[in-house]
Amino acid sequence: MGYNSNEGKKFVLENEYIKAVIDKDCEWGLSSVYDKKLNRQLIPDGRCGNKLTFFRDNGNMYRFAGEYDEVFEEDLLGQIITGEAFFVENGPIRSSLKASVKFHSNACEDVPNVTSQYVREYSLIKGEPFIRMKIHGGPPLYRGSSNNTCGYSVFTYFPTSLIDTPHTSQPFQVNPLQLIHGTPYHWTNYQPEDNAAYDGVFRAVHNYWLAMRDNHMHKEVYGALYHKGTLAWAIGDRNFSNSSVFGSLFRNNPIGGEGAAGTDNQSCTHEYALRTPYQLGLNSTTDLTLLREAKEYQQPLQAYFISSHSGHDLNQDYSNYNRGVKTQRAMPNQTQMFDGNFSLFATDSGAIISACKMRSQLKQKDDAIVIRLYQATNSLRYTNITLPSMHSPFRKQSSTKWILSEISALEDSKPGASEPEKCMDSVVQVLTSHALTTFQLG
Repeated sequence: MGYNSNEGKKFVLENEYIKAVIDKDCEWGLSSVYDKKLNRQLIPDGRCGNKLTFFRDNGNMYRFAGEYDEVFEEDLLGQIITGEAFFVENGPIRSSLKASVKFHSNACEDVPNVTSQYVREYSLIKGEPFIRMKIHGGPPLYRGSSNNTCGYSVFTYFPTSLIDTPHTSQPFQVNPLQLIHGTPYHWTNYQPEDNAAYDGVFRAVHNYWLAMRDNHMHKEVYGALYHKGTLAWAIGDRNFSNSSVFGSLFRNNPIGGEGAAGTDNQSCTHEYALRTPYQLGLNSTTDLTLLREAKEYQQPLQAYFISSHSGHDLNQDYSNYNRGVKTQRAMPNQTQMFDGNFSLFATDSGAIISACKMRSQLKQKDDAIVIRLYQATNSLRYTNITLPSMHSPFRKQSSTKWILSEISALEDSKPGASEPEKCMDSVVQVLTSHALTTFQLG
């Protein structure tokens, strides 16, 4: 899945969806990300994706300096020194690459020799339409006096290859790039107002963003990005007319103000993944494609090997199976499940169970279960729920029926809710009228 080209200056990672080139000339950024399914290049020719960019940022803990007309400019005197790159793993299932870079600058008059070091990692896994990226490091360290004004922000840039040329000879203004992104519990396509004081308006993006542009007759999707933390992302840069997405990785802003002051000289790790536009569209938010893939990226399933000679059964701490599930050894090197297999709860593909718990405030002789359903359509939706089987320990021993009722998010009765429904079948259909709807089962 990976190979070295150009005498160690370029490394190629490739699977059935992506062919990516990690390039020393890009300070071990991406000189190419090719969508093999759509035959489309995501990185414009001569540009670099996941490019580290260092800004002098005299902001504070709350705001970038450009938001209130302080020094907020790229450090053009800084130099990025590339170290070596090498494969950590290169097999038929996964290829991983690791590289090192160092930043050095004398741009701060009262703080000479500002430095910082970074370890950059890339990984491509068979069957995944995205390339995983990781960076470990911190903001450039300042070593001047306590009243110096040498703050830094470190960004990563992703230039897009969306079409900027008109389809006719008539001049027109190209619409800017837009971000649709996740929020703490939903998504939004709201675009913030432009800020003339600096380039880009940062947003707290949760789980994912989808970049697109309305090119008059059609909407064009560039791709998506998944990440494992709440990072600040924005659109636009000085040189390329709102055609780049950039994210804030590290900040060290010692300037006080607005009731807060502090520094951050510690190293940390950020992880994110660039997803190709293959099979993505404007409905990828409402049909939960982006959220599901982002969650799978953030919290991958784990498998545990149980040796037939270990003398131990399936560890309950690592399993969704209840203590009622037993294992037995049928033959050497084999383990089978019997008597007591059961499912918990499941929904159709258009909804997600975000919580399954016992009711917080139990009444006397009340062992009700609370589940919360999330759906992203911003409209009424009928959702199918698969209930636990007859052998489930969640099923009341005295009854073969579930009693299902909609309740408030605070787990109280909800005005206007329909009458509780007695469910005999294993699949029940409910009406979800909001992004998040709470139900009680007993």
